[in-house]
Amino acid sequence: MATLLGDEFSWEGPDHERMTDEWRARAGHLLSVRSDLRCHVMAIFGTRLNWLYHVDPDWTSLHIIEPIEREPDADASLAAISSLLRYGGQWSLPLFVRLKGLMVSLASRKGDEEDEGVGLALLRGWNSPGADGERLVSDSELREALIVMDDRGRTSVLRNLGYLAEQEKDWTKVIEFLDRVWPRQLVARTSRAAAELASLAMSAGDQMPEVTCAVLPFLTVADDGWADPIRIRRSDDNMVERFPAEHVAILHATLGVDVRSWAWGTSGLIERLGRNETVRNDPRLIELRRRMGGR
Repeated sequence: MATLLGDEFSWEGPDHERMTDEWRARAGHLLSVRSDLRCHVMAIFGTRLNWLYHVDPDWTSLHIIEPIEREPDADASLAAISSLLRYGGQWSLPLFVRLKGLMVSLASRKGDEEDEGVGLALLRGWNSPGADGERLVSDSELREALIVMDDRGRTSVLRNLGYLAEQEKDWTKVIEFLDRVWPRQLVARTSRAAAELASLAMSAGDQMPEVTCAVLPFLTVADDGWADPIRIRRSDDNMVERFPAEHVAILHATLGVDVRSWAWGTSGLIERLGRNETVRNDPRLIELRRRMGGR
């Protein structure tokens, strides 16, 4: 029923921007049901939230957004949050502004499945200007959200930051993010974060030197190795030869003493660096090769 009700309208055609009193009454009846059905209704309306808020922001705030804000842990609210985050990339500017407070409050929910969606929504807001030209999410707002997020949420923000930089071919935003947003607190200095930060630098192409300088102060040993060193450094590219010192700095900062914890292919990358005249006598590289010899 909720699906059919939502499908009565679209972004085009004669019903565009039309929400009748009859429709509101039917929707209100469905939303008043106190059972699993209400969870289904809220989930469906969560997928249509952009349209609903565009057509009638007052009704949408009163009947959908405010109940979520009052009881974010209710089953119906969780169903709606899961749905609306799935479409976070399509939110209009007014809807994002309306939901920003909710997203900030959700950032502190440890271990929830929507962690990545909340972080991505806030990151998109940080990367988007509002009507006044200022960021929809300020540096300080995103930083405070990152501090209260769990490790999974923070690292998902780093991963999506890399995706944005690749899509927009603009790695200066990564440098700005690390300089002005990324938390300095110990809570953010984790093995998982170090791996994501290292991957950011090694994916930055021509801007690898600048991004490496930005990430180095935040790096710590990544106990589980890196996820994809071979994906980042394929044998047919020349990034190792172009920026050998940056590779050595990142590897030395993140690789643990136990070589068995290194990701597959890391040893080959170190051997490749060892053949580079620029860094072959670098004490950090010598130390890494010594660890390899002690396996």
